[in-house]
Amino acid sequence: NQVHCSVGSDNRKGGELATRHLLARGCRNFAFFGDPIAPEISERLEGCRAALAEAGMTDNLAILPAHLTAETAHPAISKWLDETKSIPNGIIAASDVIAMSALRALAEHNVAVPGEVHVIGYDDLPFANQTVPTLSTVRQDLAAGASHLVDLLFRRIAGEQTASVVLEPELVVRQSS
Repeated sequence: NQVHCSVGSDNRKGGELATRHLLARGCRNFAFFGDPIAPEISERLEGCRAALAEAGMTDNLAILPAHLTAETAHPAISKWLDETKSIPNGIIAASDVIAMSALRALAEHNVAVPGEVHVIGYDDLPFANQTVPTLSTVRQDLAAGASHLVDLLFRRIAGEQTASVVLEPELVVRQSS
């Protein structure tokens, strides 16, 4: 019921893709790192929950409302790792930046990725392929999104009513999972 149009990926489906991938890798205990107060992050979390429910694992999810910057995500994840009784073997991060912060914190806690924990991010930022290990992620097609956004903007300027565009996310499997 929004009055504006938007362009974005199917965040719920992206959360499902990430979680199903980790389930297929044998993960049975999960954590979601991201603050679900933002609608996009909330949808990613709902996708994660839906995939876990489908697998009969609704009680196997911890949530850390980590923020989207490395300066805030890394200390929060590090503190969480210090305090948790059981480190999950599957981490779904709401963004690549949060996932990279998790990779760093896990390395500092001598937790092997992907040996002990599998990590997957969201966005497929250009530097996701530069982490060690390289980061598995859910890709949002930024070029297609930008193209749709410009098209919708010009059509709106011309007076046309336009609908929102939801793009398909894509799973990109790399070493971290």
